[in-house]
Amino acid sequence: MKTGFSFSVVLLFLVTFHCYSKDRITPGVPWYDESEKIINAHGGAVIKSKGKYYWFGEKRNPYGLINKVNVYSSSNLYDWKYEGVALNLENMTVRHDLERPKVIYNKKNDEYVMWLHIELNGHYTTGKAGVAVSKNILGPYKFES
Repeated sequence: MKTGFSFSVVLLFLVTFHCYSKDRITPGVPWYDESEKIINAHGGAVIKSKGKYYWFGEKRNPYGLINKVNVYSSSNLYDWKYEGVALNLENMTVRHDLERPKVIYNKKNDEYVMWLHIELNGHYTTGKAGVAVSKNILGPYKFES
């Protein structure tokens, strides 16, 4: 009985270690960037540009405001480097909460275009599409509408 118990404990430890090790992605376990901070890019998407991947997503905070978009870069879709805030709407005269940012490249204008869902004054009653542009994929993006 003692041998079976010891084997079970060791097996449980190995399975737990394997599931939570840094070299794998596990559902429900935080994903960290290169500086060991949890990736904060919700509802976003990844775009590839000039051989590199860029992940844009909502910057969530404990206060419920979602008015910034973070951007991360990667060469392998596993290791991500925080590049900063690509779009910041915190200084708008009317509160703009944003969701689901997506970035595309506009070849004609040689610029990156960010599309997002916008809610004015923090209420789910306005439901508008927002557009921001930048010549640099990392931003800063200028909010157009």
